[in-house]
Amino acid sequence: MSKEPISRWKNIKEIYNDDELILILGEYDDEKLFALHWEHNFPATANRLSPLYLTETYAYALLTGLLQKALQENDAASIKSLTNAIENFKK
Repeated sequence: MSKEPISRWKNIKEIYNDDELILILGEYDDEKLFALHWEHNFPATANRLSPLYLTETYAYALLTGLLQKALQENDAASIKSLTNAIENFKK
Protein backbone atom coordinates (compact mmCIF):
# COMPACT_ATOMS: atom_id res chain seq x y z
CA MET A 1 0.00 0.00 0.00
CA SER A 2 1.46 3.32 -0.95
CA LYS A 3 -0.58 5.20 1.67
CA GLU A 4 -0.73 4.28 5.33
CA PRO A 5 -4.13 2.94 6.41
CA ILE A 6 -6.18 4.77 9.00
CA SER A 7 -5.05 3.86 12.49
CA ARG A 8 -7.88 1.44 13.27
CA TRP A 9 -6.56 -1.06 10.66
CA LYS A 10 -3.84 -3.35 12.03
CA ASN A 11 -2.05 -6.56 10.99
CA ILE A 12 -2.93 -6.10 7.33
CA LYS A 13 -2.13 -8.86 4.83
CA GLU A 14 -2.61 -8.40 1.12
CA ILE A 15 -4.60 -11.40 -0.14
CA TYR A 16 -5.20 -10.51 -3.78
CA ASN A 17 -3.93 -7.81 -6.12
CA ASP A 18 -4.75 -7.54 -9.81
CA ASP A 19 -2.98 -4.18 -10.23
CA GLU A 20 -6.23 -2.33 -9.60
CA LEU A 21 -8.40 -4.07 -7.02
CA ILE A 22 -6.68 -5.11 -3.80
CA LEU A 23 -8.23 -7.46 -1.23
CA ILE A 24 -6.80 -7.36 2.28
CA LEU A 25 -7.37 -9.22 5.52
CA GLY A 26 -6.75 -7.29 8.70
CA GLU A 27 -8.01 -6.29 12.10
CA TYR A 28 -10.33 -3.32 12.36
CA ASP A 29 -11.35 -2.34 15.88
CA ASP A 30 -10.09 -5.78 17.01
CA GLU A 31 -12.31 -7.68 14.57
CA LYS A 32 -10.82 -9.76 11.74
CA LEU A 33 -12.25 -8.45 8.44
CA PHE A 34 -11.72 -8.54 4.72
CA ALA A 35 -11.60 -5.21 2.96
CA LEU A 36 -11.09 -3.71 -0.48
CA HIS A 37 -9.17 -0.78 -1.78
CA TRP A 38 -7.96 0.22 -5.19
CA GLU A 39 -4.41 0.75 -6.43
CA HIS A 40 -5.09 4.44 -6.80
CA ASN A 41 -5.47 4.63 -3.01
CA PHE A 42 -9.23 4.87 -2.94
CA PRO A 43 -11.08 5.21 -0.65
CA ALA A 44 -9.10 7.60 1.52
CA THR A 45 -9.84 9.91 4.42
CA ALA A 46 -7.55 12.78 5.36
CA ASN A 47 -4.96 11.40 2.92
CA ARG A 48 -4.91 8.02 4.69
CA LEU A 49 -6.14 4.81 3.14
CA SER A 50 -9.57 3.81 4.43
CA PRO A 51 -10.29 0.31 3.03
CA LEU A 52 -13.91 -0.63 2.45
CA TYR A 53 -14.64 -3.56 4.76
CA LEU A 54 -16.80 -6.47 3.63
CA THR A 55 -19.38 -8.39 5.61
CA GLU A 56 -18.69 -12.10 5.92
CA THR A 57 -21.26 -12.93 3.23
CA TYR A 58 -19.74 -10.54 0.68
CA ALA A 59 -16.19 -11.50 1.61
CA TYR A 60 -16.88 -15.19 0.96
CA ALA A 61 -18.71 -14.40 -2.28
CA LEU A 62 -15.75 -12.36 -3.51
CA LEU A 63 -13.20 -14.96 -2.35
CA THR A 64 -15.15 -17.72 -4.09
CA GLY A 65 -15.28 -15.76 -7.34
CA LEU A 66 -11.59 -14.86 -7.20
CA LEU A 67 -10.65 -18.45 -6.36
CA GLN A 68 -12.71 -19.74 -9.31
CA LYS A 69 -10.94 -17.24 -11.60
CA ALA A 70 -7.53 -18.30 -10.24
CA LEU A 71 -8.38 -21.98 -10.79
CA GLN A 72 -9.49 -21.32 -14.37
CA GLU A 73 -6.31 -19.36 -15.07
CA ASN A 74 -4.14 -21.91 -13.22
CA ASP A 75 -2.68 -19.07 -11.12
CA ALA A 76 -0.94 -21.05 -8.39
CA ALA A 77 0.08 -18.00 -6.30
CA SER A 78 -3.47 -16.63 -6.18
CA ILE A 79 -4.93 -20.07 -5.47
CA LYS A 80 -2.59 -20.48 -2.49
CA SER A 81 -3.20 -16.95 -1.17
CA LEU A 82 -6.98 -17.12 -1.51
CA THR A 83 -7.19 -20.63 -0.02
CA ASN A 84 -5.06 -19.55 2.94
CA ALA A 85 -7.23 -16.47 3.41
CA ILE A 86 -10.41 -18.57 3.52
CA GLU A 87 -8.87 -21.01 6.00
CA ASN A 88 -7.41 -18.28 8.25
CA PHE A 89 -10.62 -16.26 8.27
CA LYS A 90 -12.55 -19.22 9.71
CA LYS A 91 -10.23 -19.41 12.74
